[in-house]
This record gives sequence, C-alpha cells and structure tokens, in this order.
Amino acid sequence: MKKSKKMLTVLFSISLLLVSAGCSKNIVSNIIPEAPISTSNEQTEYEAFDGVDVQSSITVPTTTEPTTKAYHDVDKYMYTTETVNIREEDNTDCEVIDKVSQFNKVKAVETNGDWYSVITDDNVEGYVSAKYLKDLGDTFVEVDISDQTLYLYVDDKMDHEAPVVTGKKGVHDTRLGCNPIYLHNEEKPGKLLKGEDYEDGVWVDRWMPFDGGIGLHDASWRSDFSSDAYLNGSHGCVNMRFEDADYVFDRVDVGTNVLVHK
Repeated sequence: MKKSKKMLTVLFSISLLLVSAGCSKNIVSNIIPEAPISTSNEQTEYEAFDGVDVQSSITVPTTTEPTTKAYHDVDKYMYTTETVNIREEDNTDCEVIDKVSQFNKVKAVETNGDWYSVITDDNVEGYVSAKYLKDLGDTFVEVDISDQTLYLYVDDKMDHEAPVVTGKKGVHDTRLGCNPIYLHNEEKPGKLLKGEDYEDGVWVDRWMPFDGGIGLHDASWRSDFSSDAYLNGSHGCVNMRFEDADYVFDRVDVGTNVLVHK
C-alpha cells in the first residue's frame, strides 16, 4: 500500500516536470486526463452592409428614398437655347404653365443644378430644366426684333432702352441668337462699312460687331426709327441713333453678349 502511494507521487512529480519543460500535450495526456475545451467564447462572424457591420444572422430592411438637391440663390438673367416649357414644379411629370421661345431671356432666381426657378418677361413663375438655359452675364444687350427695341442691361438691371432698325424683313433678316461683341476699339470707335449696294461705303462712328459682319452701330443717314421701319431696314446690322449708340458703346466691351430674338 505504501509502495503504491509512493509510485503515484513519483508519477505526478514526473508529469509536472514534463509540463514545465514544454513536453507535448500527448505525453501529458497519457498521464493526466485532458479537460474538455469550452466553445462558449468563439467569435461571431460579421459581414458588411452598406458600410455598417451587422451580425450575419440579422436581417436589415433596405429603403430607397428620393434625393432632393438643395436650392441656392442665383439672381441673374439667362437665355433659352430652345423653346422651353415652364413647369409648375421641378419635374417633367408636372403641369406646363407657360412656354418661352428660343433665344428669349428669363430671370433665374435659384437653382439646384438640375433645375432653375425662373420668372419670365410676362411675370410667370415656374421651373425650367438647366439643360436649356445659358448665362447672359451681368452686362448684356437685348435686341427685340418684334418691337424694334434695344435694351441695355448693366449689373443685371435694365439701364437703357432705344429704338432700332434691324435687317430688312425677308431679305436681310438679322439672325436670331446670342453672340458676344468681338471688337471694341476705344481709340478708333468708327468704321467704314461697305456692302453690295453701297460700294463707296458708309461711315459709322460707333462700331460693335457681334455676329460675323453684323454689328450694333449708329446710322446718321436714317431719320425713321419707328417700329415698322425695318420693313425697309438694314443689311442685317442693328441701326441706332448716334446718342444711343454712343451710350451703349461706353458701357459694353469685348465679350459682352448680344441677344437677338423675336
């Protein structure tokens, strides 16, 4: 009996020495039974969901909400590149409340990048797609062929109004569109203009070309600037009285847009 106890004591001491010396687990297990390993602390697996880690066992509902871009103030004049619809709201499914013809101006009040809130010349308020509007700049000239009138805008405000005579109707019609003045010579503001039926030319004191050979200029030979004078009008240029041409010349420069429309 004493020998058995002594033998167990020796075996136990040997096992402790083996463990301390880093002996294999198998050797020790032959001496001392191994306790079962608990799995209660195993790591739970995760997966990514829209940039947020959630447990894979949880179902997260997905929702898609419409994105509304914020509007900001712009307060500037723009012109239409096509005949456009003025809509009640900023989407193509809502009601059309007015139309604006190509190359006409509107006052843009605010925008979200895709749409502009605008006010037309007839004081109709609505929305126009940004695809069909272009900026006129702070200073620009508007020529309305329908009423034979020129309007000068400076710093987005109407600064001067003058009667004009545009191209002879049906023969030398002044082209519609928006083009910048490309020559403005303060040292030599005048020019000798020549054409097919005035080879000797006519002198103008204020010359502001904006569309090829078409320009704004004074016309000292013309006395009639009534609204129907363009029925016997120019070769395409926009004729003005000298005092009006001089006033406009002093306030425009190269790059100033000239918008011509009906």
